[in-house]
Amino acid sequence: MMSIKPRVMIIMFLQITLLFAVNSTVLGEQRVDSNATIKRVLILGNSITRHAPAPNIGWYGDWGMAASSKDKDFVHILQAKFRQVSPSVTVDFENIASFERTFWEYDLSKFDSLLALHPDLIILRIGENVKAEWIEKHNFKLCYEGLIDYFRKKDNKIKVLCVSSFWKTDKIDQITESASNSRNCSYLKISQLSDDPANMALGKFEHEGVAKHPSDKGMAAIADLIWQKISSLQELK
Repeated sequence: MMSIKPRVMIIMFLQITLLFAVNSTVLGEQRVDSNATIKRVLILGNSITRHAPAPNIGWYGDWGMAASSKDKDFVHILQAKFRQVSPSVTVDFENIASFERTFWEYDLSKFDSLLALHPDLIILRIGENVKAEWIEKHNFKLCYEGLIDYFRKKDNKIKVLCVSSFWKTDKIDQITESASNSRNCSYLKISQLSDDPANMALGKFEHEGVAKHPSDKGMAAIADLIWQKISSLQELK
């Protein structure tokens, strides 16, 4: 059994990792002070983040699709990890699949209520609903960059972690990584997880689309990779 002293030391270490203890970074002509504490996290995703009940396809949950319960989806696993370190951290999340499907004409002012949350860290985990034929036709890279810019328009101190698609969509992931780099964000690739069928809920749902979503194992793997990235916050610019 772990003694009290080592346990305290571990908690102190995790608290330190939640500090942006790197030097200031220049974005354009504005200087970002990176010495800030994470108090509010905003996760922007799609059905892997949250999907309302859809009985017509055999989905009855109101959390990350295909997870067996709310506490098994990657969002709520991350939420628990944050709260273990600091109970005061708030984790908000939103399904923005509508942006993925109509990004070239999407009214970004619809996100103003999310801007009003004043997040310190945004985890942008989208891409699965972007069709390949839309990428160049509607300039997905420009729109993805525009989404990042919109959330930073009132506060360029907001840190953004861009996360790839769960399924392998190389062209889209290349674009999101490039856009992430152009906006001085951190980037995390997770599509390798779909190489393992056990990371999907295959055979657990009749509907193929639901079954291809992350299983409990896949959700935990996504959360672990994101947490590992967050825990090396010096990479977040």
